[in-house]
Amino acid sequence: MNELLQDYGSSKVEKDREMRDFDQKMKELSAGFSASEKQRILMEVSSVAKDLSRRIDEKEAKLRDDTVNKLTVIESTLTKENTRRKAEERALQEKVEAKLREAKVYSEHNSDALKKHIDVSSSSSSSSCSNITLTHSRNTSM
Repeated sequence: MNELLQDYGSSKVEKDREMRDFDQKMKELSAGFSASEKQRILMEVSSVAKDLSRRIDEKEAKLRDDTVNKLTVIESTLTKENTRRKAEERALQEKVEAKLREAKVYSEHNSDALKKHIDVSSSSSSSSCSNITLTHSRNTSM
């Protein structure tokens, strides 16, 4: 893109300089020409100026089209990249949520198992305490 702009800028500057040089030479030469020769030369100069103007317009249009095309490609690429990233983020979010659910289920299962173990231990401890108390009472009464 920069190359196209530099090429356009340098060609425009070069053409402007050529036109100034040409105009200067025409002024120098026109002093010795007849009216019809001057008219013919002016027509040729006008033709060259129109041709240069047309070429510059064509280059500007081509540069504009190239720029628009490149911007369209960049926009398309960005859109695809954003879509891809969103899909990856969704997939990653789903994986994280699945792992969190799995950890929660595992934690709840372990919590329930621990509660059951504590309840079983408590009831067996209570019965053991009762047995100890009963045995101790028998021994003291004898």
